[in-house]
Amino acid sequence: FSPVWLIGILSAIDRGFLNGNQKFALLAVVSIGEAIAKFVFTIAFVEFNLPRFVYLATPMSMAITLLVGWSAAKSLKDSSQKLDDQTVFYFPKRFLATSFLVRLSSVAFLSLDVILAKIYLSSAAAGQYALISLVGKTVFFLGSVFSQFITPVVSRAEGAKTNPRRVFYQLLAVSTFSSLSGFLLFGVFGGYTAPFLFGSKVYPVLGFLLPYSLAMVVFGVASNIVNYHQIKRHYLFPVLGFAVAVIQLIMTAYFHSNVSTFVFLMLALGLIYLFLTVFTHLFYQQIV
Repeated sequence: FSPVWLIGILSAIDRGFLNGNQKFALLAVVSIGEAIAKFVFTIAFVEFNLPRFVYLATPMSMAITLLVGWSAAKSLKDSSQKLDDQTVFYFPKRFLATSFLVRLSSVAFLSLDVILAKIYLSSAAAGQYALISLVGKTVFFLGSVFSQFITPVVSRAEGAKTNPRRVFYQLLAVSTFSSLSGFLLFGVFGGYTAPFLFGSKVYPVLGFLLPYSLAMVVFGVASNIVNYHQIKRHYLFPVLGFAVAVIQLIMTAYFHSNVSTFVFLMLALGLIYLFLTVFTHLFYQQIV
């Protein structure tokens, strides 16, 4: 499984390049192709009585899509233009550093809570929380179906010296609607959908699906606002996200008695994050 790290880094460069050039249809083909290849390799290992090599299906499928993505990126027409040395050699250090904070806060909110639950809760309770987290992440990733377009589309508008706010609000609206659809499906009607997807083991945690799903919705909205301002080089927003991640660590260290505490702590942090980002978004000029 370890080749995933190297292949993933190389693939991220190609996908980032294609994403920046707004080759969304090609990226969709690459993503679907990777899933199909992984499925086919998995079946092949099982059918040939090599189940212990099933893990290889992931790096093998990624390697194929890496070659496809690299070929696609290489085939793009060169639209280079003559630039001055200051533009060519400029490296956005602050942008890179704050982008790291954005990713770090996302990892903290989406994954660190499960690790902390494993540390502080019993094995059974940690397993229940992991199941809640799985359902909640489904809601979050439903919203990311559209939010992934914010960076390339808004960046293009910024580069063209046009107002990106309108297109951002459009993407924010459809992303929020997608997240709310997931909230409705797995939060409000989770008593019907979750057992159908995850079986009877989800019954003990049905009461937590609604607040946790709501936490994922508000976190998704806040993250979209942060990503928008990150593109505009408003670096206060990534700092806010990192501060919420630190608060998460501190609060969890003090409040970790049961699954309910974890769930409602995530909801509270999500609401705080959303309030801070919306307030700063509306009054950014006055704040800075």
